[in-house]
Amino acid sequence: LLNPGRKRKAHSAVTLFHTHPKIIDFIKISPQLTITHTNIELDDEFFDKLFDKDATYVNLWNVLCESINNTGRPSISFGAEKAKRSHTKLINNVCGESLLRENESALIGSLNLTKFVVNGIFDFERFQKLARLGLRLLDNLHDIQDHASPIVQERCLESRKVGVGVMGYSDALLLLGIRYGSEESFKFIEDLMSLLKSTLIDESEQLGKERGFCNTELLASGENPRRNASLMAIPANGTLSLIANVSGGIEPVFAYLIRQKVQDEVIYQLQPTFKRLLDSNNIDSQHVFDNLMSGNDIQSIEQLNPGMKNILVIANNLSTKDHILTQAKFQSFIDGGISKTINLPNSASIDDIKNAILLAEEKGCIGISLYRNESLQDQPTQMVR
Repeated sequence: LLNPGRKRKAHSAVTLFHTHPKIIDFIKISPQLTITHTNIELDDEFFDKLFDKDATYVNLWNVLCESINNTGRPSISFGAEKAKRSHTKLINNVCGESLLRENESALIGSLNLTKFVVNGIFDFERFQKLARLGLRLLDNLHDIQDHASPIVQERCLESRKVGVGVMGYSDALLLLGIRYGSEESFKFIEDLMSLLKSTLIDESEQLGKERGFCNTELLASGENPRRNASLMAIPANGTLSLIANVSGGIEPVFAYLIRQKVQDEVIYQLQPTFKRLLDSNNIDSQHVFDNLMSGNDIQSIEQLNPGMKNILVIANNLSTKDHILTQAKFQSFIDGGISKTINLPNSASIDDIKNAILLAEEKGCIGISLYRNESLQDQPTQMVR
């Protein structure tokens, strides 16, 4: 009923616990639910019984990983990690960018990280100022938005959850000359997110003194009273990132020459930040475009120096470990989930899927979404080179 006449379909999300009696059926139907984001929640008991080679759990594990390998669905959430961030029994363990109770929502916004890179240097002072402004903006929206029902309004104003996040992370790395997944990139995440977290906590505490605090029962033990029960989130930013000409959230660049199908029209273009990088280095972007359209690999283009080639990595030639450690590093600073796809090459096996899930669980991710390149026909963004 939500979708007739809409160009952009309304989406929903469903999470089932691994002990649900219809869990196998849910996994098998998951690929057909094109406007429903499907999740399976796994807890410590699941992994304990899996490692003990319990037949029921081994079978579920195999069916689940085969489905992900074939279709990219469903996603996985890790109950133990979600529980660590669910501070009271009032919190519903819902996997998402913000952990929410029933009949509750959060307001989320993202800072475009490329806007803070000037002459190859990240302006942390300006970033901090805009983070404070972003929190106040989202908090104000709680008071002026129309809520779906009185109970939703009551719960939202009780918690005032917001999520100040980032997008264009991989684009900022390009402008800073840092390779995605490198130790240098992890140091940048540490500097960026520790500053963001401390800034938002301070600003929410100050805002609480000015306007009133959220229900302190929703905060973790030992936390000071503040205005907002949650502060940070990293959404996918699929549409917003297109408008901003950057990659969504913390995703790596998918391709430097991309093929997109937009309302039945196929278009080709250089990735915008890559083109900006070429222009700033006086490299003929049309020449590079023509080379890529001709099927040449980006590493073979002579006009690109070795230093530039080193940072020009894409989602499908990064290792699974690069993807997951990046997500886990961001995850260590925020209280909600992270919308990110762990891209695997078309050649990835079911064992690769299994190992990726186990690594994400080990490293403290709240959840993981995996997609093997070209496992679905007509994927919306396709790599050319």
